[in-house]
Parts: sequence; structure tokens; C-alpha cells
Amino acid sequence: MTTAENTLFDGVPERLVSERTRLGLGQEEFAALGGVSRNTQSRYEKSASKIDLNYLDNLARYGVDAVYVLTGQRTNREELRLVAAFNAAPEAVRVAVLAALGANPIREH
Repeated sequence: MTTAENTLFDGVPERLVSERTRLGLGQEEFAALGGVSRNTQSRYEKSASKIDLNYLDNLARYGVDAVYVLTGQRTNREELRLVAAFNAAPEAVRVAVLAALGANPIREH
């Protein structure tokens, strides 16, 4: 790996183990959720292989915080739910919410 790649992947193996532990899963169970073998899971956790984005996407479907694994920043699930609800709301509701929060609505041109 290049220096830039090393920096990008710093901490990913440890955070992957942290998420597996948080969910109370062994390597084999976690690997199955990600669609990989236990051997591949072990290699990911030892930084012997770079993680595959399809694998990470599979894990995210089971509650793994993929943003945390990649960046070290925890995703605020309540905030994500709020943003999703806001985005799905009719424009009149979005405008009212922004007004209630004292924020000016952003008008797209």
C-alpha cells in the first residue's frame, strides 16, 4: 500500500472488530453477513486485505455503522432518521419545519 492508502485505511481493521463486537458476533457470523469467508474476515481485521465496498454495504444492511468503519465518526442514527423524514415530507412541511427552527428555506433555482 502507498502512504496515502495507509492513511486512508488507518484504524479500519480495529473499527471493524469494534462493530463486530458491538453486535455480539463472531468472525464467522460477521463474515456471513458481509458475504465473505471467515478467512477473508480475519484478513480484513488484521489489515492483510483491503475491505471491499460490497462487503461493507452488505454489513450496513445489518446495522453496521459503515461511516464509522471508514472514518471513525459515529453516525447519529436519530439525525439520519430526521433527515430522511424531512426529505420525504411535502415542501410545505419542510418550509414550516425550517421556519419553526428559525432557518431560512433554501430555494432551488
